[in-house]
Amino acid sequence: MDTPLEQSALRRPCEGRRRRMAPAARRAELVETAIKVITTHGAGISMDQLAAAAGVSKPLLYHYFYDKAGLLKAAGDRAAELMLARLRPALTGLREAGTRRQWIRGAVEAYLVVIMEHQWLYRFSLSNPAGPRGGQAADPIVTALADLLGEIPGLNPSPPPDPVRYALAGMVQAVCHWWLEHRRPGRAQLLDELSQLLCHTVDGVCALTAVPKTG
Repeated sequence: MDTPLEQSALRRPCEGRRRRMAPAARRAELVETAIKVITTHGAGISMDQLAAAAGVSKPLLYHYFYDKAGLLKAAGDRAAELMLARLRPALTGLREAGTRRQWIRGAVEAYLVVIMEHQWLYRFSLSNPAGPRGGQAADPIVTALADLLGEIPGLNPSPPPDPVRYALAGMVQAVCHWWLEHRRPGRAQLLDELSQLLCHTVDGVCALTAVPKTG
């Protein structure tokens, strides 16, 4: 069953004669229809099937997206946008947190809540990452998390190098992704254990930067 976010963001394909729309609005409508169809039936669905579901001709799909890869990329970009719209306010609110442990636990919980609430968007965005066609780009969801984790109270240096920020965010992503599939231990225990692990990792990072370099 779709959540309220998904119900408002993903519209049903128009039936019968289609109304005239501006090109940007038509493209957006096609992208959101594609997300709904692909996440239900899989990315192996053909352009003919996508066109039928959207109520348009296949040449029109090619007009807007050039090929299926272009359509998948556009849909992946949109899925990431929907996730970020939910995640960013939660992460921003953590800037009021007091202790390092509260900050870290809040970030982990915000990320976990979003991927639990919107599992099909999450899986689709992982399968179709945003970024330049033919290239690789950082997952915008992980980037938002990495940006926040770079502001952890007491982290030294502050802000930390990109590899440190993305290592912390990658740890959260990998563990939460695993937990989403296995659902063990319980959610509260997962949050406690992962937060503790991240706290120890941050302590280690700070200790390393405090050691004088030699040679």
